[in-house]
Amino acid sequence: MALSYAEPVGVFARLNHDEFSILAWDDFKKAPIPHVKENVVTPLGSTWKLFVYAYLLDKQIPSEDYDCKGQIKDEVYCCGKGQSIDRENALIKSCGLYFLPNRLGISAKAWQQYWFRLGAPEWIWRIENLTENYRVPVKQLMQALDSLPSSSKRTIASNLMSVATTGTAPSMLQNFGSQLRLKTWTMPNPLDAKQRVGGGLGWLADGSVVWLSAKGTSNDALDKLSTVVQPLLINQKIPDDRDCVLVDYFSDYPIRKVLSLPMKVPVNRAALNGDLLIQFQNGNSLTFRGNGALRLNTKPSLQITGRMGVNEYVARVLDREANPNDVEAAKAFAVIVRSYLIQNAEKRQGCYWIKDSSRYQRVSVNNASTAALKLANWTDELILVGEPVRFHQRLDSPGILSWQTAKTLAKTTSFKTILSKTWPKAQLQSYRSTVDSKCESIPNAEHWLSMQIPKWRRYLMSEVGYEPPRHLPQICKSLVGNPNSESGEGRIYMKSFFSEEDRITLTHEYLHIAFANHPRGIDEVFIESKARQLQRLNLNEN
Repeated sequence: MALSYAEPVGVFARLNHDEFSILAWDDFKKAPIPHVKENVVTPLGSTWKLFVYAYLLDKQIPSEDYDCKGQIKDEVYCCGKGQSIDRENALIKSCGLYFLPNRLGISAKAWQQYWFRLGAPEWIWRIENLTENYRVPVKQLMQALDSLPSSSKRTIASNLMSVATTGTAPSMLQNFGSQLRLKTWTMPNPLDAKQRVGGGLGWLADGSVVWLSAKGTSNDALDKLSTVVQPLLINQKIPDDRDCVLVDYFSDYPIRKVLSLPMKVPVNRAALNGDLLIQFQNGNSLTFRGNGALRLNTKPSLQITGRMGVNEYVARVLDREANPNDVEAAKAFAVIVRSYLIQNAEKRQGCYWIKDSSRYQRVSVNNASTAALKLANWTDELILVGEPVRFHQRLDSPGILSWQTAKTLAKTTSFKTILSKTWPKAQLQSYRSTVDSKCESIPNAEHWLSMQIPKWRRYLMSEVGYEPPRHLPQICKSLVGNPNSESGEGRIYMKSFFSEEDRITLTHEYLHIAFANHPRGIDEVFIESKARQLQRLNLNEN
């Protein structure tokens, strides 16, 4: 007979590609129970909602908000009477009424065909299995989730971070940072009706599928399992290539020479490797070791630029502006650094572009230290949204946190509390998340764009890489940062829509979405040229 998930005190399972491992404890102060079988079984609990959400997302099926009328008991998990809830928040709040297949018009045949084509285990083919008490081997549960396309898995994982950041699972955020991205579940313990059992299903930051369970609520499970699971996550290799950062180094300090050490031979190659010496026009100098991530540009003047992943960037700023050894303060600053980047950087060549400057953020020219990179990874994707974010070395003011104050607060409180003291109205979430990112629309911009797209289509259809979006992009008002578009969200963010330049900007960002699946989509010269061409077309037609 298969071991029940409810028998041990706690269980943790991981599926990394085809490598499956499972550990169980009957006492968290002791070693795991030996010889735990792969056939541990579990009821779905509320994880069935995750599979419906994934189906809707991957097939790009629009679904209406659920309206709460106050007549159904389970609406307590959704919204108040007279309110409504959207798809993403329904997943985070575990609103089962939203995901009922009949409400969404999902047929049994379409459901079966979808999961069959993905090569998922047979249990998920049958839509009637989507109930809280349906029992399935943990390995097959995880294999079904792992069968999803990579793009869908990444989007869902980022959205699931809001389970921790919105307060429904505070133990997850404090104990694991952003390392766990889980749909949590809690239900009666089948071995003892007076007790509950809980856990979660989702992903680690490295893309592995994880499942965990312990006696008590899901929050109890995350708290109890943290002591034994955290050591298992130390060696996670978190990909840092989904987004990139371009840094213009020493933008305030003109460079006179770059010399190779120890011979002090002038460097004339693009990629900077080995031991190097930079001599500045003001007479100062700096030594560092390059590994090819930085490049020397000679025209119109000597300039060093760097290209790196977001976490590498965050870690380099921590090394330059803070101290990763003050852990809780450095966690807070990792979030601040990433938030500032996302709010203020421009987009160039498909990367976030920012200057290395005291007016922005100073970035270490050396590779990130192990300690700083560990904290950047621990807070992977986390930013503050809702308020502009800045920091200073010594001085505090509204909306600005100093490193000195962060270190003082860290002696008695957590990184999350440190952040909330300076930005009480801001909320932690993944910068890639579509959850809780409320859109204040710009109606006149959306109307204008809806009128232009049909005109543009006949001029763009012959362009290589043009794929008109299925739905009209949302135009959202942004209080900070430069105009930008998120093709995955189908949203465009801009501050206003009044002038001809605003119309060019909106056209520009629409083209980023329309060419998102082609290299032209990150070619700023092509996008800007085409935007101005289309705007001239509009003027001529008028």
